[in-house]
Formats: sequence, C-alpha cells, structure tokens
Amino acid sequence: MMGAGELAAIAALGNPGAEYQMTRHNVGFWVADALAARSGVRFRSERKLHGELARVTIANHPVPILKPMTYMNESGRSVGAFCAYQKLNLEGLLVIHDDLDLPLGTVRLKRGGGHGGHNG
Repeated sequence: MMGAGELAAIAALGNPGAEYQMTRHNVGFWVADALAARSGVRFRSERKLHGELARVTIANHPVPILKPMTYMNESGRSVGAFCAYQKLNLEGLLVIHDDLDLPLGTVRLKRGGGHGGHNG
C-alpha cells in the first residue's frame, strides 16, 4: 500500500481512433503506451471504465493506468469510474494530458488544481 501523496494510479488522456493517434491531444496515450511497453504489459478493454486498463510496475509498486476511450472532452466520465473502481484518493492520481500553453515536449508537474478551462 502506498502512503499519502504517493503515486497510486495514472489517467492518461487522449482521443480514440487512428485519425487522432499522432496528434498532441494524445500525449497521455503516448506516455501510457511507453510505460506499458517498458513493463511488458498490454492494455485491455474495460467496458465499465469506458476505457482501457493496464497495470505497470513503477518503483516496485503496481500502478494501474487508464486510457479513456471516450473523447477528450468526455474523459471525466471514464476517469470518475476509474477512481471509484480503484477506490482512489485523488491525491495519488496522476493525470497526463497535453497543454496548449506549453511547447510540445515540455513537461510541467503540478499538484492539485482544477480543470484549468479544459472541458474533459
């Protein structure tokens, strides 16, 4: 079990479908796929979560990763179901998404906060 403030789960945001695969909106999916490949696991469809789920190991801890298969602006439905299913304390949830205010490839880590004008 992880302590307060430690990484418990990842929600990696993006849009489903081949037409969106290489768009910056899918940066969350890119990171999730890289983590899964590094751990040698695959995502599987989880209908009740409206997404795909994989369990990776980070720093010797199992960490579930969700890729919502809703579109970006509907991702809250999937992430909400994921949090309920995992019984998550939101402080342990890392959300990976694009930020149009930052150049592509720039990473910003932020604890807490709201939607920042994002519709998802």
